[in-house]
Amino acid sequence: MQRMPSEIRDLIVENVYPDVPAVKACSLTCRAWLPNARRTLFHSISLDPKSHGHAFRRLLASSPHVTPYIRELEIRVRTAAQLRWDNDTIQGVSWPTLQGLQRIREPESATLMALLQSAFPSNASPLKSVTSLIVAAMPITYAVITILAPHFPNVRTLTVDGCKGLSFTDFIKLLGAFPRVHTLRLVAAQWLHQKSVGFDSILTFPRLRRLEVSRKIDVAPLVTWMLDHSAASDLNSLSCSISSPKHAVAIGLLLHAVGDTLQHLEVGFAETQHPTDILVDARFDLTPCTGLRSLRMLCAEPQLSSYQPSLSWVVILLSKLDPPWLKEIVIVIRSSNLWALNLEALDVILSHARFASLERVVFDIEADTSGEQQGPEDRKQICRRMSELHAKGTLGFDDH
Repeated sequence: MQRMPSEIRDLIVENVYPDVPAVKACSLTCRAWLPNARRTLFHSISLDPKSHGHAFRRLLASSPHVTPYIRELEIRVRTAAQLRWDNDTIQGVSWPTLQGLQRIREPESATLMALLQSAFPSNASPLKSVTSLIVAAMPITYAVITILAPHFPNVRTLTVDGCKGLSFTDFIKLLGAFPRVHTLRLVAAQWLHQKSVGFDSILTFPRLRRLEVSRKIDVAPLVTWMLDHSAASDLNSLSCSISSPKHAVAIGLLLHAVGDTLQHLEVGFAETQHPTDILVDARFDLTPCTGLRSLRMLCAEPQLSSYQPSLSWVVILLSKLDPPWLKEIVIVIRSSNLWALNLEALDVILSHARFASLERVVFDIEADTSGEQQGPEDRKQICRRMSELHAKGTLGFDDH
């Protein structure tokens, strides 16, 4: 077995994952198979301190040699306190971002701290190999941050999903606790407009290179903070989903501040009936984005309209774009919504001289909710209605 080529051995281990028992069996094959098996088993760990905190700490204490293999760690807390925070019943407290909240009681908060401390004791060695940290379904407080931050000094990618804090400052402190972060993914977060406690000063905001913001985030305070503290100057990749004029105004300000530094943009509209009206009201356009290399437009996100989608925003945004280095445009769209997109207008716009560097226009066609998909018929329709780009060989397709 030791004479087997290493690339074949590695492919075997990688292809049996996520069959954990099979990967464990591979680790026992011979000494040469062990490192890659460990790398596969321990690369990504999802940890609930309530259920696995002690076991996780015992593993690292008894087998410190596995620590370097842990590259991605998700901490998802499901305590009684968190279940109360997830309750949608509003009891006198109104969130500015999403739904309602019941305040965490002190005994439950203390229990949460104990759970985290059991998994991440202060005397434990930091997990220096962890470069991606996911904080999910847990409150963001000063105590939580002070427990977690020392254990992850080299985090480059931070994901916040389903977390809540008493103030927006709490989230800024969370980001400031990981100064080496260059990719920030905000999936879902809520906060109250209350003064945070336990902080003496504002930490330095990491200089982000990639930002992903979902429609569940009130992006306005984040953008204001980034612009006030010059934290957007290095941003070259942005992914956002716009659901309101306020959201559009904030993203527009960010695009103007970043200017030609931005190279990759993903943008779409969700849960709104009239995206075109939002563009007009917010004066939102892509004219500052002259440095774009790739553009991804999301036309398959949920909208409030039940009778027809409004996709004129795609044509409007592209008509005002002048990108000398743009190489690729990807349009994500449902098969049933192709009729709502003015393909002839797109063909005229994208055939203009200012799009001379454009190499590919890809239609990423998603199946309808019914599961039915017309695949080849969709491609024929697009090629027929976008004859100029089809003749150039620029059109591409990705069917799901």
